[in-house]
Amino acid sequence: MDSISRVKARFRLGALCFAGAVMLTSCFGHRSEQADSAEILIGEYGALTGNEATLGISTQNGIDMAFDKVNTSGGVLGKKIRVFVEDDRGKPEEAQTVVTRLITKYGVSAILGEATSTRSLAAAPIAQQGHIPDGHACRYESESDKGWQLYFPHMFY
Repeated sequence: MDSISRVKARFRLGALCFAGAVMLTSCFGHRSEQADSAEILIGEYGALTGNEATLGISTQNGIDMAFDKVNTSGGVLGKKIRVFVEDDRGKPEEAQTVVTRLITKYGVSAILGEATSTRSLAAAPIAQQGHIPDGHACRYESESDKGWQLYFPHMFY
């Protein structure tokens, strides 16, 4: 298997695992109001302003395109996906704040984004504590050492 095929296979496996986690938490998780909702609420965060805004904006554009395609194809199990976007301004402490907001204010069932390990690792414990699947583009390898079962790096790498 060549390297491109391995990357595609890893992406598909990661996306499948993440999609399964999202469906389980949105349909059967602790947020029972989502089970009755016509939408699946997803949070996305990244550096939309600041020195690394280009990376954050590119990530957001990719997420928007993917969810637009899913929604125009009928959604997931008949439910449309609604994305709430927050700007962490490229700061780890702000990443923690916006992930907390996505979970507590918007009640998201999954979180996507942040393409840098510094900010994704700062915010990941908050998502884990809230039992929220957390998918990223960064390549940080040792998150499994922390016992994080809902942390999905390489989501759109």
